[in-house]
Amino acid sequence: MKQKKQNIARILYLHNKSEISGGERSLLNLWSNLNKKKYKPYLVIPSEGQFGNEANKQGVEILNLCVPKLNLRNIKRIIQCIITLRRYIIVNKINIIHSYTPRNNILGAFAGKISGVPIIWHERNLIFGKEKDISKRFMLLPEIIICNSAAVAERFKKKNRMPNKVQTILNGVDVSKFLPVVFNVQPG
Repeated sequence: MKQKKQNIARILYLHNKSEISGGERSLLNLWSNLNKKKYKPYLVIPSEGQFGNEANKQGVEILNLCVPKLNLRNIKRIIQCIITLRRYIIVNKINIIHSYTPRNNILGAFAGKISGVPIIWHERNLIFGKEKDISKRFMLLPEIIICNSAAVAERFKKKNRMPNKVQTILNGVDVSKFLPVVFNVQPG
């Protein structure tokens, strides 16, 4: 009897930091609980560092690639970055791209579009002051936009309606590591 070959979903994470803080801890937690028989994570980060080291310990394949700032002076570097991403996507048979930060979102979307690979944007930040919301301007590019709070999702409302592609998924917490402590406080 022939055994059915399992297809593994290959997910490319585009991230902007090589050291560990909140978003990186969330990804490390995700990967530690990922069913490795169904999913294979890949990670693009700017340089070697603690985040890449910890991801590698979990079997995540790493590509160090510094994504340039999005401006006309960097057009040659931007195009080269898209070509490098596209090549990496094809060689590793990536099925989906999951990106974080506007710079990675835009370049990942272009690399995904020319490779025929869907992209998910992960939005975690609010826009302050006169900061331009480039993600909102280009929100037609991704298939899905995941926001980690209703406040972040509000950025993407159009004519008082939330587009179907915008979904709110709250950050997960590993309760085996972060157990709430209950204090028995007596009144008075």
